[in-house]
Amino acid sequence: MSAASPAAPAAPFDAASLRGLARLRLLVAYGLGDAGTGMAASLIGFYLFIFYTAAAGLPAWMAGLVLMLARLWDAVNDPVVGWLSDKTTGRWGPRLPWIVGSALPLGVAMALMWWLPPGSEWVRFWVFVAISVLANSLSASGCASGCSWPSRCWPTASTRA
Repeated sequence: MSAASPAAPAAPFDAASLRGLARLRLLVAYGLGDAGTGMAASLIGFYLFIFYTAAAGLPAWMAGLVLMLARLWDAVNDPVVGWLSDKTTGRWGPRLPWIVGSALPLGVAMALMWWLPPGSEWVRFWVFVAISVLANSLSASGCASGCSWPSRCWPTASTRA
């Protein structure tokens, strides 16, 4: 009786290897996902400052500081999330776990951005900063992973153009 050799682990899913209709479906799915985040980013860009000042009653300098701190966090967070997703391995590949895992929490965080917390201006300020950091972290987890995916499908600049 011979000892059975262990089965080789299955190769992780690599979207770059898709061809034809399967590739087109995946591209459309990624594009639709980016449309949703684009609309959410537009709402934030157009209305969040007004919400902070008119509805939440923050002075303009405080509302601007919330938005600035969120952008500064984004500058630190995006490369870290990109590095982490590059190092992710598994049967879903390096990007899909980040995209799927951040989708629902990102929706909750985006809804929380429009919540009026009780308390003083400073309490609201720090709550808005915390929510913005959370939302930006989750956004980077999904969006940075999704935006980096096409470079795996089209490895050269001429094929991405």
